[in-house]
Amino acid sequence: MIKYFVNQVNPIGANCYVVYDTESKNCLIIDLGGDFYKIKRQIDDLNLCVKGVLLTHGHFDHVMGVSECKKFGFPIYISRADSQMLSSNTNMAKAFGFGDFSCTADEILVEGKTEVGGIEIEVIKTKLIQKEGETRKVPVNIPNSNYINTIKVKSQGSL
Repeated sequence: MIKYFVNQVNPIGANCYVVYDTESKNCLIIDLGGDFYKIKRQIDDLNLCVKGVLLTHGHFDHVMGVSECKKFGFPIYISRADSQMLSSNTNMAKAFGFGDFSCTADEILVEGKTEVGGIEIEVIKTKLIQKEGETRKVPVNIPNSNYINTIKVKSQGSL
């Protein structure tokens, strides 16, 4: 059974989701933000095993904990459309007073179904229209819940 919990994370209150399989104890972190150790403690308290960190897009408030994740060997995933944002001024870190911020992903997600750590995800390309133009966002749908943030997630073997 797939469950999840959500936290507001630093630096500006973005939502971070931890999606986990109650049987295997495998989990995915979605949009980590800047509170790596807070999220890690919660994951450890539930005896979960991190199989990946999914970034819905590359803005700094979703990715600031990536370097800590890499120290623990957690693979980082992002869509090709947003991968350049991780190492450019389009990640908005400088605009919010956080200086230059850069990181890299380990895996590029492509549109369609795939599996990360025994949890099936479906990458769905969407577009968010913003005042300054268009940006793409990778979505997360958790079956049997009201949560959609654009990457359909389901446990292997269930529908």
